[in-house]
Amino acid sequence: MYDPAMYTLANIIFPAPSAVYVSTWFVPLATVLALATEYLVYMRVWRGSVSAGRLLAIMLVLNICSWIAGLVISEMLPTGLVPRLIDEKRNLSIIEPGPQWGRLAILGLVVACIVSTAIEYAGFRVIYRRISLRSPLKYVSAANIAGYAVLSATVAVFMWLDLI
Repeated sequence: MYDPAMYTLANIIFPAPSAVYVSTWFVPLATVLALATEYLVYMRVWRGSVSAGRLLAIMLVLNICSWIAGLVISEMLPTGLVPRLIDEKRNLSIIEPGPQWGRLAILGLVVACIVSTAIEYAGFRVIYRRISLRSPLKYVSAANIAGYAVLSATVAVFMWLDLI
């Protein structure tokens, strides 16, 4: 007799390029540390040019916008998921990460950093158009690269410690 409970799986499956976005829900500390890193870079180079509170608020709004845009864009990339047959008689299969999943997750991280940099750069240029910010593209790029490095490292530590 067929028992559906026997085939219930509790795996959380998501496309590889979305891993950077999904990780923010499972490791909120990584998100906080990444945002703090970005903010510290901005404050170091633009201190005195912009108010700290306003800079933080704008940075958070721009990061939310880039998170949404990046999640949508990541859904257009290859998923890295492959089907696996679990019951040949009933033709039941599940999807699971395939051999390219890790590489596609890294690609997703790079795409996320580029999308975030582009959106934050455009946002800062529009919002602070009357103020001459020192090398905005250079520092927005540096802040995002540093932030994504911290995010990646924090998630890697959580995975190494088997906390996620």
